[in-house]
Amino acid sequence: MLDAKDPKKQDDLDEQTEAPARRSFLGAVSGVIQAGIGIFLAIPVLRYVLHPVFEARAVETVWTDAGLLVDIPIGEPQRRVLSLIERDGWSVRPVAKAIWVMRRPDDTVAVLTAVCPHLGCSINWQTSSKRYDCACHQSYFDLAGKLLSGPSRRAARGGSL
Repeated sequence: MLDAKDPKKQDDLDEQTEAPARRSFLGAVSGVIQAGIGIFLAIPVLRYVLHPVFEARAVETVWTDAGLLVDIPIGEPQRRVLSLIERDGWSVRPVAKAIWVMRRPDDTVAVLTAVCPHLGCSINWQTSSKRYDCACHQSYFDLAGKLLSGPSRRAARGGSL
């Protein structure tokens, strides 16, 4: 049994009460540091999971001018270069994309990409053969972009306005 009047025993008693207090303090500090690290690591995960929710409001359709309708001859594809703003992650940069536009007799417009679906080479309109040719691997497409022959397995992408 400890005697409170003995100074040596009193020092032992003080050390016993200080040790748990120090341990409790170090445990609390360690817990706060671990919680901070956990929160710091959870931020990117939460941003990844919630990105579609917040990004859905920011997406907008942007129309780009491809020229006047009267400047496009009827039945003859014309190559046009569009100046666009491309957003890729945090990067925003201006890019130029080539398309083929053709005016139909009813003043509707057919648009076709100038990129071959095979390996991404450029396709060009050949007036003499009335088809689009990919010079890289000899894929050929008709006026509507349908695959005629070649290694490409898909038609050229396009649409009408």
